Amino acid sequence: SSVRVMAAAVEVRRKGEDAVWYCGAVRDVSADQNKSNITVDFGVASWPSRQVPAEQVRRPPLAVVSFVATVGEVVEVQLDSQDAPLAWVTGEVVAIEEWGAYYVRLMTSDCCIQGNRSAPALRLTSSRVLCQRECIRPVSGEPTLDIIPVEKEVLEIPKEMTSWIDGHLGLVEDIGASCELAVSSVVKRADGLRSVVLVGSVTFSSRGGGASRAARLLDIHLQRARELRDLQSTASRLQSELNARKHAVSNTVTESFVSDLAFLGWVVGPRGQRIARTERQRRVTVRVDGDTGMVEISGSSAPAVAGARTDLECFRTEVPLDTALADSALGHDREYLDELRTSYETHLRTLHYSREQACVEIEGNNHAMVPCLNAIEKRIASCRAADSEAGPKGSAIEGKSKGKGKSKGSRRLGRKGEGKAKGGHA
Repeated sequence: SSVRVMAAAVEVRRKGEDAVWYCGAVRDVSADQNKSNITVDFGVASWPSRQVPAEQVRRPPLAVVSFVATVGEVVEVQLDSQDAPLAWVTGEVVAIEEWGAYYVRLMTSDCCIQGNRSAPALRLTSSRVLCQRECIRPVSGEPTLDIIPVEKEVLEIPKEMTSWIDGHLGLVEDIGASCELAVSSVVKRADGLRSVVLVGSVTFSSRGGGASRAARLLDIHLQRARELRDLQSTASRLQSELNARKHAVSNTVTESFVSDLAFLGWVVGPRGQRIARTERQRRVTVRVDGDTGMVEISGSSAPAVAGARTDLECFRTEVPLDTALADSALGHDREYLDELRTSYETHLRTLHYSREQACVEIEGNNHAMVPCLNAIEKRIASCRAADSEAGPKGSAIEGKSKGKGKSKGSRRLGRKGEGKAKGGHA
């Protein structure tokens, strides 16, 4: 079996010498009508990046797993140095130790790349070396990168896809191999972003390969990866919203009451305005069943839910008041009731005096019910006290009132609809 080496890796030889290949990585490719040059980075400070003719560059071969050489076999030996790049040198196996090491006689004793006198060379003190099994490989049969005429494509990778391309170097290499490219390299730029350099021969394009096709394939993969990332981001956001809603539901306080169907229109308000205002001000949710009169209020806090119920629940109360005392207590034109209506307009459904029933009828929520009831009773009590001080006339009136069976300060209270509560509210 075999494994692929990383994309952009190459091996470089010196001109006229086939025995030594130095390891590097492609950074760029340039070409004119007659030749192409490949910029190679050797990864060693003393060996700066340089342009090398394409005929002196080849791709690394497939790494053969568990390669075992025999005596007399020609192999390539991996040699390392602190001042020079990793190199593969051709040699012949002359002996094998019992513990698995190989003695290899090298084909050269002076290994360097010409054209850079300041760069240290890999100098061998002997033409025979001892090496471990993992440091030898079969002689590479990879051809040099003779790619005239050149077709070159450069893809700029968006910042948000940097981590994706770094994790898919093998994909870039596979696309390059399928399109018969000489170079398929992911380059890290000075600004931290990535560029993909794809280089092939125009000849390959005519056979369905080439750099342009490779660029299209890689762009499709980028688009699919971006769409997948967006879907994952959306799924994560929706999951967070779902978790937040679950948390909100687990902490929700709910109360409900049954409203008299006659009061339901007032509870909802014109075009639902009363409910909408209550939901906005109390930060609750109100649901109304128009068939049964059930009103359900849900919110995140008990005080808010209780306040909303006080805003919406409508009651009916009657305050007994005989006609002889009505004019003095409420005014000849019932102007005192008008004052109360003005003060509690948004909380009252009905406030009027019924001569037939001899009482004041009040319908509304508790914001209006309690203060209106107290104010009317106080007004009646005040008028009764004034009549008592006036003498016989006041006594006659008082007697007439008592004759009707109405005790002083008595009232009839009628509340339609029984309240139901969740979360501890009656």
